[in-house]
Amino acid sequence: MKTKLSIFNFQLSTLLLALLFALSGCSDNDNLDNKAPESFTTRYRGTNMYTSTYVPEEDIDRLGGWNVNLVRWWLHWAIEDNAPWEVYRQGIVAQCERLDGSLDALRRNGIKVCLTMGTYPGGILPGHQNRMFFEIPRQDEFVQTWEYVAEHYKDEETVVMYDLMNEPYSANMPDMAGLLTKDELFLKTVRAIRALGDDTEIVYEGEAVEGALKWFTPFDEPGIIYSAHVYYPHALTHQALAADLTPTVSYPGVIGNSYWDSEKLRDHYRDVKRFADDNHVRIFVGEFGCVNWAPNNSAYHYLKDCIEFFEDEGWDYTYFGYTPKCTTNYGATAWSAQHDTLHYAGPCPLDRETDRLTLLKSFWAKNKE
Repeated sequence: MKTKLSIFNFQLSTLLLALLFALSGCSDNDNLDNKAPESFTTRYRGTNMYTSTYVPEEDIDRLGGWNVNLVRWWLHWAIEDNAPWEVYRQGIVAQCERLDGSLDALRRNGIKVCLTMGTYPGGILPGHQNRMFFEIPRQDEFVQTWEYVAEHYKDEETVVMYDLMNEPYSANMPDMAGLLTKDELFLKTVRAIRALGDDTEIVYEGEAVEGALKWFTPFDEPGIIYSAHVYYPHALTHQALAADLTPTVSYPGVIGNSYWDSEKLRDHYRDVKRFADDNHVRIFVGEFGCVNWAPNNSAYHYLKDCIEFFEDEGWDYTYFGYTPKCTTNYGATAWSAQHDTLHYAGPCPLDRETDRLTLLKSFWAKNKE
């Protein structure tokens, strides 16, 4: 069984620090603006590996050379809507085999993995809703899927996190006996994984993209990391996602009815910070980014302000995302730090380093400090 630092250690270290503050005469208000105390032995700074195909060793070696220490590795593949369990299970087996083929290269480069589920049993309903929130058999298949993954990787030191549900969307669930809510399904899956003797850290994502943690009460379970994705305001980060649209929104600048800059960005995510500080839990920003073609080099400025915010708070983060080869999937290239800033400039990465990539590498370098 892998030995990983649990939330118990986190809470214990927090209590000890609180005692030291009390003995030194410091009040809570004296330390109000400081980030939650460091309690994990490793800070993770990395990138998403958003692909369903084999990853060449040269790409992993490149990330290692850039000092990336975590990849958010997607279990993600094309599947027919409402595909039967047997077909879905074949897909998850193939995805695990794909990762297995890269483990030696990941180990050699000291890169850890956050396994992220991007394809769910039954697929997606219209409106981006997960079918498993509407059908009990699909929920059972979801738990069985993670049992298979956990049994496969519970002794693999390279795999340090399981992100059970990427951007889950469970709105408008039917009132049906036996149908679990998103959080109930999450908790059932966590306990199924723990029953196998697997203590890998497990990532909880709030509802949909931004992560609704404001009113959330942490689970009474060890080893849970809480995650939010940082893309707000969407009018900036997701603008002109069609070739016939023109990008017009800049950062910093007026977006909607507000002026957006570093201060406004931090204020928007203040509830995530408050949730982390009040509950002494670890935060993992699993995704953040801005479309490359935002005017006036806005993507660079947005990334810089995001990362400086995460660094100040002591949060782990993985950029979205790494796209090393030519692809017509603009879901991969639009936010790639290796692609041009021209609107829909082309499917291939540049043969020169962008200022966005230089920025990311400068922060990834902290992993070696």
